[in-house]
Amino acid sequence: MLAETSIDVNVWRFDPSILLGLIALAGAYTVSAMYLYGQGLWGTAITNRHAAFFAAGVLTLFVALASPIDHIGEKFLFSIHMIQHILLAMVAPPLMLLGVPRGMMQRILDFLRLGRPVQLVTHPIPAFIAFNTTLIAWHVPTLYEAALHDPIVHIVEHLFFIGAGFLSWYPVIDPARQHARFHPLAQIVYLFLFVIPSSALGAVFAFAQQPLYGYYAEAPRLWALTVLDDQALAGGIMWVPGWAIYFAALSIVFAQWMKREDQAGHQPTSQPSR
Repeated sequence: MLAETSIDVNVWRFDPSILLGLIALAGAYTVSAMYLYGQGLWGTAITNRHAAFFAAGVLTLFVALASPIDHIGEKFLFSIHMIQHILLAMVAPPLMLLGVPRGMMQRILDFLRLGRPVQLVTHPIPAFIAFNTTLIAWHVPTLYEAALHDPIVHIVEHLFFIGAGFLSWYPVIDPARQHARFHPLAQIVYLFLFVIPSSALGAVFAFAQQPLYGYYAEAPRLWALTVLDDQALAGGIMWVPGWAIYFAALSIVFAQWMKREDQAGHQPTSQPSR
């Protein structure tokens, strides 16, 4: 293990591939939004809320991939790398999906003729399996360290996290209404089940008595964190914030469900009682 050294960690990475990718996302969204605006649908089919959610999602990706989070997580601290993974898989995808109105998503799927394939891969069962397989597989030491040593593998890892994140959140947010039969109670169970694999993985890191990744054991120490402290902190980050994200989501689903049930209960009947 190397001793702590004086290291500048305030490193921003303006990689062309990242910037071009984010600009392409923002540009495609803007073009689609302007089309809906030209159709007189701003304020109905698309709103300021949609645009704000999508912008927040793109900004989250930028922070995760270009800010010092990426540099510190790749070079020094497992715990910061864990924050990056949570931003990529659990925060940015739902924000961006919330920013895509139904009309926009439906037009995209119709234009690309992807409606049926997307409906199949975002079914709750394959979406759940894909996300958690991605989460666990990329934290297996062999794959994890391969991503740290090889920039191409690291990019592939990030793409897997982002893609699996979109798959996992799609059935609940459902921007094209392809999963209308996914009952709110089933959505709540679905979101709760996501807590189990992430909590189990977090517990492995939090309670391990030896370093699981040789790469971090040999990395310079930052902020007086030992290797095991850093590893335990990473487990806590996977465990608690990860759990909190899904709990917040299922709480929102439950609240919306109760609101709809309450509104339905107050609908006037066709034949008033006498």
